Amino acid sequence: MKEIEILLLETSGSFNNKDKVKINFDHHKGMFGSLAILKTIADEFYFTSADTFKTLKVFFLHAAGTKLHLWSISFCEEGYFELWREEFLDISPLFEDRLKFLPRSVQFFLEYEGVVEEDCKHNCSP
Repeated sequence: MKEIEILLLETSGSFNNKDKVKINFDHHKGMFGSLAILKTIADEFYFTSADTFKTLKVFFLHAAGTKLHLWSISFCEEGYFELWREEFLDISPLFEDRLKFLPRSVQFFLEYEGVVEEDCKHNCSP
């Protein structure tokens, strides 16, 4: 099988950036980048049924302000796509917050692993 990306990273400037225009623009760039990945997958596996294609999710991670947002996009029916925020993580760089931040960050990445694993169960099996 060819190597196809399933996660796109979009960062909106430096940490704690509060520029809403940049954050919104980068969110839309992430969404359109994910749609481009879905199109590449559809072009590569053009014999796949629409029902199988509906089970596929492409993810993008948007780093904006002090948060990481994990988004997924998937095909739902002719010409329509669903965009979901799967999870988010508030980043706390303060040493004093380490006891709250570390377990929450582990939970965030385990949640990401879980949604990718669920997607692969449907789409990566031979």
